[in-house]
Amino acid sequence: MPTPQTNVQPALWRLESGSLSFSFHPSGDLYEALGGGMMLNQLLSSPLDGSLNNLFLRIRRPGGFSIHPLLGVSSASAVSRQGQRITWSGTAEEVAYEVSFLMSSSDSWFWEVKLDSAGVSLQTDVIYGQDIGLAAPAAVRSNEAYCSQYIDHSAYRDERYGWRVCSRQNQPQGGLFPYVQQGCLTGAESYSTDGFQFFGLSFKDSHRPEALSLERLPSEVYQYEFAYTALQSKTLDPANGAEAVFYGLFREHHPEAVTEAAYSDRLEEAWREASRLPAADGPAVPVPLRSADLGDPLPSRPLAPAELAQRYPVRLEEEYSRGELLSFFTPDYEHVVLKAKELSMERPHGHILMSGAPDRAAAEMLTSTAYMYGVFHSQLVVGNTSFNKLIGHVRSALNAAHASGLRLYAEVDGQYRLLAMPSLFEIGFNYARWLYVLDDDTLEITSFTSSSAPDAVLEIKSASHLPRRYLVTAQITMSDRDYELPYELRQQDGSLIVSASEGSPIREAYPELSYRINAQGTEMVLKDERRLMPGLAPSAAPLLVLETSPSAAWSLRIGGRLDGWRGSEPDPAEPLVFESEKTATAPAWRSL
Repeated sequence: MPTPQTNVQPALWRLESGSLSFSFHPSGDLYEALGGGMMLNQLLSSPLDGSLNNLFLRIRRPGGFSIHPLLGVSSASAVSRQGQRITWSGTAEEVAYEVSFLMSSSDSWFWEVKLDSAGVSLQTDVIYGQDIGLAAPAAVRSNEAYCSQYIDHSAYRDERYGWRVCSRQNQPQGGLFPYVQQGCLTGAESYSTDGFQFFGLSFKDSHRPEALSLERLPSEVYQYEFAYTALQSKTLDPANGAEAVFYGLFREHHPEAVTEAAYSDRLEEAWREASRLPAADGPAVPVPLRSADLGDPLPSRPLAPAELAQRYPVRLEEEYSRGELLSFFTPDYEHVVLKAKELSMERPHGHILMSGAPDRAAAEMLTSTAYMYGVFHSQLVVGNTSFNKLIGHVRSALNAAHASGLRLYAEVDGQYRLLAMPSLFEIGFNYARWLYVLDDDTLEITSFTSSSAPDAVLEIKSASHLPRRYLVTAQITMSDRDYELPYELRQQDGSLIVSASEGSPIREAYPELSYRINAQGTEMVLKDERRLMPGLAPSAAPLLVLETSPSAAWSLRIGGRLDGWRGSEPDPAEPLVFESEKTATAPAWRSL
């Protein structure tokens, strides 16, 4: 019998006041913020990644800043809730801190940060960051980048509050133009308005926001495809206690273009109301920790010129910048992108894989989108590309959310390390390939599709023939959007069969539609998100996790069938051979 699985992510703590509704994971990570039915944040967070929203304490040191996230799984905080207040507390080096989230009945919210270094004089500040959706939930979740393009940011400075950032949705939402204003009651020194300013392109490789190392935020309005506001407090000395209070203010309809940071009188009244809320005297619980054998993302080094020449002796249409090779083509029309180019591009390199060939397209076609920064499958689907998805979309151009798509963690020195930015990315007609050059090995990952069946294969090889264990993670959707409907999972003849649940739109059109997942060259054990974070409650961050036995070469095959598995399909134990499938599809692609 199929086992019901959920991808409906519960957020157990919900605070409501006025038209506002903020939902948090028990880790203290913001899951969803709603105002008047509009989605105020941009990404529904997973507790595995943590929220894009956070408060960062910075302590100035001779060599720069030491940086401490204060909220959620990225922090070392303990978290508690009492009524309409959530509190995070802990110690960062010499500084004891307490953060409270508060709401007022006038559609305002506050982040109160208290610092105390017990007489030790320090130079510190706090940076507040918040991803912005500001549209109907369906609009935000359908295309975050598109929504961001229509959010008009403007910033205003005065002596009392410093910088304040106003954000208005210029695309009407049911005839309304929702508006958010954010600032700091204790004074903001600088600001930014887009995630590309805050995280920066290097985040795709370093996984550290660039802005946190800057003396000041850019204080420049940048309106691109990742609406994310950040505010920097004034310099604080916590020797005898210090405080910073950030705020947000929502209005359902701002009919005119924004020309000033209004509502100051109502803001002070809202803060007086919120600050009278009782303290969170419930038990303070440490945020869940990641598994002890889970390490940082695995860095890969660039190929030396001799290594590149050995692998690609003939290179066409070479692209250089300041003497550095960025990309080129091969005589067989493959496009090869080096890490340096990906780190200079705002939009990531990706490739849409398609089963079959253009001269024999059919309804039962499997497609998948791969991205250079370690997304080996996303939007993997057979048939209708909206409703029939096995694996969901990638939600961040900067790879800020690792729970999305299908990912790999490779075991290195006893720790599982996420394979993110590779040394190079090779794009062929029916395949994508990632090369991770390490100190003692080179990992070659190839994702390719079948020329004759709606199947895709992911091959993993160690050039040094070193057997490693891996974790495979996949955000199973089986619906139009993530976290909406459960699905069914069963194990059958060494394979996993995934199908839609009762009530799903898939069942109405294709009641037998299902996907089959099986491995070759390794043994796999079925796990869930608690393999990555053991302290999570069941289904708190729904994720399919597969743990392999040690292997130097193995593959994962995924097939989809609109009418289910009848037993007449090719035996999944019979491997698809990459070179054969590449040769079979190449002539049709070249003829286009």
